[in-house]
Formats: sequence, structure tokens, C-alpha cells
Amino acid sequence: MIYVTNENIKYLKNYNSAKNQPIMARSHKLVLLQAPPTPLHDLHIGPVNHILENLGDDLEHFLAKQGITREKFFHKLEGNEASKVLNNLDELKIMLPDNEHQHVICLKALRELQTAVCRSNLAPDYKDKLDNFEKEFNSLREQSDISISLKIHYILDHLSDLFELTGEGLGGVDDHVIECMHQYLNKRMQNSKYFVKDLSSELHGQKKLKLLLHLNGYNV
Repeated sequence: MIYVTNENIKYLKNYNSAKNQPIMARSHKLVLLQAPPTPLHDLHIGPVNHILENLGDDLEHFLAKQGITREKFFHKLEGNEASKVLNNLDELKIMLPDNEHQHVICLKALRELQTAVCRSNLAPDYKDKLDNFEKEFNSLREQSDISISLKIHYILDHLSDLFELTGEGLGGVDDHVIECMHQYLNKRMQNSKYFVKDLSSELHGQKKLKLLLHLNGYNV
């Protein structure tokens, strides 16, 4: 056990320890899926960006024509920009070659899924929308080298479990807490020099572990 004093508090981030008690106590019987709320962007920003990856110049021409811009650091579409893509899928399909149309079909299935579950009461056919998205994404995987990202994995393998547990849609989920945490996380990464752009490098893993220890040490 490490006792925190004014002299050694600066070293706390180097240990699997924490300065404060948890804000909320959790029962060991709590189902993990119910512990954090599902961020709405898990069904939106992440999947849209992932499905659009590697579409090349045709996608960039579409984005420019629609006035859709990417954020500067990671070069990804943020919430409103991702929505603009989903609202203009017919135009996107026209600008893509035939062998890339499955990307648009998959995005349409994602849009229909969002409509069914991002509401207070789940749509009666939400299971059909989940099944359809899984079918179209699997078809996309057969036709391209797209991987299963973490957020896609969550949709395919865990979202239905959450709805069976709660019986509720995601309309009451507030993303503000998570967005505030993102801002805090980015600030900590920049101030403590934890950013590594090459995600495949060994240094990235080392920096990420240090970041987690730092965050846990002072905030958990």
C-alpha cells in the first residue's frame, strides 16, 4: 500500500494506485454492459468513419462537393459531418464505382439502425435492423479488406444484449459526460506528451499504458 503525501503525490501515476475513492460504488452483481451508458457516437462517428476508410479520391470528391470537412488531427469526420454523409448516400453512390457500392448499402443499414434505436422507445423492428446491418457489413467484409473495429464489434456482438437487459432505446443517453472526458483525455495526452501518431509502433503501446496509469492514479 502506498500512502499519498504532498512529497510523493507526483509519483502516483507510476503505480497501479489511485488518489481518490471511486465517486460511485458499483455492486459486484452489476452487469458490465449496464455500467457505462452507450455513447451515441458508438453507433455514429466511429462506424461511419470506419466504413468510409480507403475509398480514395472518389470519396474526397464527394466530401468536397457536399462541403463536408474532416477534423485536422486524426483526419476523421466528426458528428455533424458524419450525419451529412448519411443524409446524402444516394449522391455518394453515384460518385463511387460499382465495386464500392456495398459501402453505401452498409451505411444505409447503419442509418436505419440508428433510427430504430436512438430513441426513447425501441422501434418494434429494431432486431431486424440489427440483423440487416450485420448482414450488409459481412457482405462488405467479403468484398473488401475492411476489418471489424471496436465500435463495429460492439454493435454486432453486444448492442442486442444491452437492449434485452434494459428494454430501452438510446434516446435518453447523454453524451456530454463522455465528450467532456474526451476533452480532458486529449488535454492530458498533449500536456504530458502521450500522443504517438504511429498506432502500430511499440512506443504507442508504452505511452498508452502510461496515460492510463496517469488517468487512473488521479481520477478513478
